[in-house]
Amino acid sequence: MGEAEGDFRGRLNHLQHEKRDLAVEKLRKTYAPKLASLEERLRKAQVRVAREKSQYGQQKVQAAISIGATVLGAMFGRKALSTGTIGRATTSMRGFGRAAREKEDIGRALQEVEVIRDKLEDMERKFREEAARLQGEFGPDDITLREIEIRPRKTDIWVEDPALVWAPWKVNRDGIAEPLFEL
Repeated sequence: MGEAEGDFRGRLNHLQHEKRDLAVEKLRKTYAPKLASLEERLRKAQVRVAREKSQYGQQKVQAAISIGATVLGAMFGRKALSTGTIGRATTSMRGFGRAAREKEDIGRALQEVEVIRDKLEDMERKFREEAARLQGEFGPDDITLREIEIRPRKTDIWVEDPALVWAPWKVNRDGIAEPLFEL
């Protein structure tokens, strides 16, 4: 009573914005640990990719050096085909096998990075969709006002501190009662 409709709508709109902000913050708190966990898994997977690439590079270099030493030993050694030369050649070939396994490990680590990245993007997309849905739920156009007149009832009236006041009155020439003096 006594408040303009525009002011009342403004107050309701402000309350709805606060309610929406609380709902979005609650949603953010729900998603924050999940997103943090996925980001940490992604970071660890990227570290694993870097480690696997480093190991692959080392295995490649080691295998190449081993092959080079075997070839040089066979060409410039005393015997071209001795058991030692054949043993070094098989060891060198095993080095290439280890390098190939390291390369496969890189592929698996990269796949894991992609899977985690997809999960992270999916989780972020879900968060954005739910936040957008919440934005739509608390729109100012959703407020419909109806004016309801509430009539007072005798049971709604009560007297807390009754008091008796006396004031002297006089009647003027027109027959109207006036207070004898102004307070």
